[in-house]
Amino acid sequence: MKTLSRILTQVLLLSLLSAGALAFQEGQGKARSLKAGTVELGIAGAFTSVEGTVETKVGVRGGTFFAAPGGLWGAEGDASYAYVRSLHQLDLEANFSWTAPVELEGIFPYLALAGGIRLEKVGSYEQTLVPLGVTAGLRVLATESVGVRLDVKFRRVLNDPVQDFTEINLVLGLSLFLRP
Repeated sequence: MKTLSRILTQVLLLSLLSAGALAFQEGQGKARSLKAGTVELGIAGAFTSVEGTVETKVGVRGGTFFAAPGGLWGAEGDASYAYVRSLHQLDLEANFSWTAPVELEGIFPYLALAGGIRLEKVGSYEQTLVPLGVTAGLRVLATESVGVRLDVKFRRVLNDPVQDFTEINLVLGLSLFLRP
């Protein structure tokens, strides 16, 4: 199961990169912007490093944007799944972000505060952890409605039975942007 999970994640990441590159080539010369009311739907793959151990995750996410002083507010939720050495992990997370406008068309850096729950199961043992932290990311719109997204998530994971720990996630995703 571990090998299958890794293979699926790597195929997803390669597909995201390929689709993003093709969409970027096709979208040259078209207006690419984010506006209040736009809905973002996406899929993503992540590489996570926890205390030197690397794992892969796959996930889906969705959110919307609101007008804000000097940029856009964003509200988003995401769900991701990982399988590591007989451990099943399901993360459910919400975040609140601020997206900054920049001079380059189609590029949108952002910062977010995030929190959620992580459900872990090994055999009959189950536990619930609480990841809290910040995200720094970049959305790059290849066309009016397709974009690539890169996030670096810093999380402090609380409620672990041994000790709380810090993890860093590097997440690559492909998003659709639905205009109002």
